[in-house]
Order: sequence, then structure tokens, then C-alpha cells
Amino acid sequence: MWWLLIPVIGTVVAAVVNSDSSEKEEAERQARARSRERAEARVRKQEKEQLQAQRNQQLTQDIDAQLSELMASHKADLILSGKGLAGVTTENLVAFIASPPQATAQGQLKVLRLLAPSARFSPQWLERERQAKALRAEIQGLKRLKRQLLDRSL
Repeated sequence: MWWLLIPVIGTVVAAVVNSDSSEKEEAERQARARSRERAEARVRKQEKEQLQAQRNQQLTQDIDAQLSELMASHKADLILSGKGLAGVTTENLVAFIASPPQATAQGQLKVLRLLAPSARFSPQWLERERQAKALRAEIQGLKRLKRQLLDRSL
């Protein structure tokens, strides 16, 4: 009867071997699927980065063109020293956006210099600004004189 055990043992061994090979095949399939997913994720990430780079480039070109137009339309007030517009970069644009709004002309020029570092006011503009400051000082002096006269008369 022991010879009847040989086919049974053979069947068990074959089942174990088949089980191991099917597990191995399944593991290989899963590894290939994970590899494919990683490759697709890398491609999507690269495409996204390229699209963002194209958007940034287009944005900086648009800002650069607007800045050139601004300088041309205000050439009596603003001048570029040195080599002129060097080109807007994404970093310059981020700094410009993050800067707080400025009320004074000098503050606004400081913010503009984030985009065009060589920008400065023209001598004519500086002279007009000097004259405006002198006028404001004279007006303040007249106001003080008026207050003094009113205080004396009361």
C-alpha cells in the first residue's frame, strides 16, 4: 500500500510548486504595475513642471513688455541707468508682489526697482519734487502763521 502514497505525495509536491510559482508570478505582476505607476507619476510631474515653467516664462515676458511700455510712456520721469531693463525674473516678480503698497514716490520707485533695478527718477522729476516739497513746507509755514495770528487775536 505504500506505493499508493507515491502519487499522493507527488500531487502535494506539484501543488506546492505550482502555488509557489503562481505567488511568484503575482509578485512580479505587482512589481511591474508599481514600476509602471511610478513611471507614469514621474511623467505627469515632469509635464506639470514644464507647464508651470511655460506659464512663468509667459508671465515674465508679459510683465517685461509692460515694464518696457511703462518706461517708454514715462521717459520724462523715469530713466534707466546702466544697461537698461535686464529682464524680469520669477524671483523679482514674487518680491514685487509681496512688497506692500507705497504712498510716496520714493517708496514706489523702491518697489519698481524690484523689477527694474537700474530705474531712477530723471533730473527733471527730481527738480519738480524738490519744488513741490518746498511749496508744501511754505504752505505749512503759512498754516502755522495763521494759527499763531488766530491765537493772539483771541
